[in-house]
Amino acid sequence: MEIIPLVCIKDRKPRLEGKKYPSILAEVLEQLDEGSSIYFLDADGIEKDKPNLCTYQRLPSRQNMWIDAGPRVLGDVVDVIMAGATTIIVRQNLWPKLDIERIRELTENEIYIGIDLKTQAKNLNNVRLPSGIDGLILLNNRAEIEKEFKTADFVRELIRRLDKHKLYVYESNPENVYYWEKRGAAGLLVDINKIERFKNHGF
Repeated sequence: MEIIPLVCIKDRKPRLEGKKYPSILAEVLEQLDEGSSIYFLDADGIEKDKPNLCTYQRLPSRQNMWIDAGPRVLGDVVDVIMAGATTIIVRQNLWPKLDIERIRELTENEIYIGIDLKTQAKNLNNVRLPSGIDGLILLNNRAEIEKEFKTADFVRELIRRLDKHKLYVYESNPENVYYWEKRGAAGLLVDINKIERFKNHGF
């Protein structure tokens, strides 16, 4: 199972133990192996439609950047690609007329559907997995999913429908690695300041 460090950017700064950009981000990237992946959860893009494109453009291109910046139209995808994204995350709740085929015409990069049950809980019936995607990003850990039967049932059904697509899940507790392995997850998204906890757990 792959483990991908996750960095949340909000109000133009990474949210990592109170430290500010750019020093902490430079430190983080220096510790990652060349060619490894890093997941940017861009709260400014998702919540305000103001993604941190300049931040990504300034970063060295040593890592594969998964950018989750809430694109709403095709032009937003172009911007994310130009900023250096190697994997693109799109959200149906932000882009109701999402057209994966049009995105495929622009890029050969992998495309994932991102689902956050906190913000989409009222519209779970509208969540679908369009053809042409490479997989699913589930941005809720096991504890959040299992709080309610309805949510847990929805996630089980979603995983069942994935078929051969990849599943990546946000997780904060290393004790749940085996839980997600059993459910066929290809990898976990882990807050970058918690990576060592997962490594110490034998990940």
